[in-house]
Amino acid sequence: MYAQYKNIFCSPALIKPHGQIRAHLKKSGFDRAATASAQAPEATIISNKGDGVQQEIPGIQIQINSAEQRKEKDRALYAVAHDLRNPLTSIISLADMILSNGEISEENQQFLNYIKEISYNSLEFTKEIIYSGKLENSELSGQFNDIIDIVKNCVTILTLKAEDKQQVIELIVPDKEISLFISKQEIWRMITNILSNAIKFSPVGGKIIVEVTEQPKFVQIAIKDNGIGIPERIQDKVFNSFTDARRVGTSGETSTGLGLSICKQIVEKHNGKIWLKSAEKQGTTFFIRLNKPEQTIIA
Repeated sequence: MYAQYKNIFCSPALIKPHGQIRAHLKKSGFDRAATASAQAPEATIISNKGDGVQQEIPGIQIQINSAEQRKEKDRALYAVAHDLRNPLTSIISLADMILSNGEISEENQQFLNYIKEISYNSLEFTKEIIYSGKLENSELSGQFNDIIDIVKNCVTILTLKAEDKQQVIELIVPDKEISLFISKQEIWRMITNILSNAIKFSPVGGKIIVEVTEQPKFVQIAIKDNGIGIPERIQDKVFNSFTDARRVGTSGETSTGLGLSICKQIVEKHNGKIWLKSAEKQGTTFFIRLNKPEQTIIA
């Protein structure tokens, strides 16, 4: 019987708490704009986030026009994420408790493992929403840190993850310290996110190159993989929040659709620049440019 439900539980799509979203939107004055109904379960929230850019979010279809409406929409989403975090954690814990009992059938074990998987993916999604909201509404809190040391740490931590897919990470960095005025935590998160993506979308036995180069006014980090690449038609969407450009990794890994959007937020808060070059089936290189202290604008 579990085969009938396998596609549901293993789907990279996350839960869509329509009722809770509608309740929060109603409080925020958006109930009239909501157009989704029981006949349209796959509706999306669509918002113009500056410069006519639209973002699509699983939930209810709604058009956001003004800056104030966008803020209200964001607050509603963050409230939903907060509300879902504890129940999802409880579901995972309860599933673990039942599995540890050992007195359940093999079929029910599979059901519980699928429940754990989808709950864990949904929990990660809610965490990303909350983090993105905090990042967008906070000022940069930085200090002088050695960017070379941060990059080395990121590679060391993710080497084991790469080895699980028999991948090799090659690190090329200058043999010196390079001190930048940055938030160590945020830059670490940004690099590990992009490097994790390189691992996720590279084949078993693949090679990833992380290279740091120094220029007179900036430092550039390049993370290159030989993975599946990004089709040209969606390359301009990968940095959007809740992007529909997310795909499944080479070993079935899922994506939240928020990671690269958060990376872009972090880089731009540091007055830096992030972009990519990619060719389908040939691999992708992400470039991050961070200014040296004399060029850094302190938020």
